Amino acid sequence: MKKIKFLLVVAMLATISTVLPSCSDDPKDDTYCLNITSLTDIPYTESGVWTDVLNPQIGIIAFGDFIVTHAAEETEYGGVKYKSWWGFSPSVSTDITDYSETTFIGEHEWSSITGGGVLGKGSAYLVGYYNADMDKENSPSCGIAFTESHYPQRAYITNNTYGYYAMKNGSAFNKKFEASDWTKVIFIGILDGKETGRVESYLAQNGKILDTWQEVNLLSLGKVNYVKMIMDSSDKGEYGINVPTYFCLDNYTVKL
Repeated sequence: MKKIKFLLVVAMLATISTVLPSCSDDPKDDTYCLNITSLTDIPYTESGVWTDVLNPQIGIIAFGDFIVTHAAEETEYGGVKYKSWWGFSPSVSTDITDYSETTFIGEHEWSSITGGGVLGKGSAYLVGYYNADMDKENSPSCGIAFTESHYPQRAYITNNTYGYYAMKNGSAFNKKFEASDWTKVIFIGILDGKETGRVESYLAQNGKILDTWQEVNLLSLGKVNYVKMIMDSSDKGEYGINVPTYFCLDNYTVKL
């Protein structure tokens, strides 16, 4: 079995789980689901945030045969240390409060607008943070691989709570969305360094901001080594996208 890894410089590979089952009880079924709720050994804070999300020693994460990008770093400015992260982080946060008037982000950075994953409130899911500055060739900011080449089947996405309210109400960094505004996640298949196709799924479009889990059909990507995800929006400025570049993902499914 050929191992597929992202070309990332990491201090440590976090192995959160060693085995993820097939999507069915049929031993001949070669379809696999990245279902975070089924993983019971992930450490969370009391508010449902993965305890190591800001740990700079943690690199890409192995959920069984699935490999997802993750990185964190600590920087210092004016004598103050700041921690940041990008890629994916597991979460069970249920905080869907609107902090727009207080400008307090709180746990929104790690929350889905539904208050849980596809299985309902309190179930686990992945929060993705797309960092365009860290999205490099063969080293995606947000990406998911499997331990061998495979065929992506589907995924589910919804808005991150922080991103949802930023688009709904506006913020110090972005405009309040109107009917003509949009934000989307683009899934890009990669096989042997070449793009196999793209699938777009909107987080906001035609006056509606997504607040439920939406299925994304990935069959057109064909055979891949991994899938990278980038974001785009009608609300751009001098330094790129103005809206918070977060999204939530669940039940990513592949077939061998």
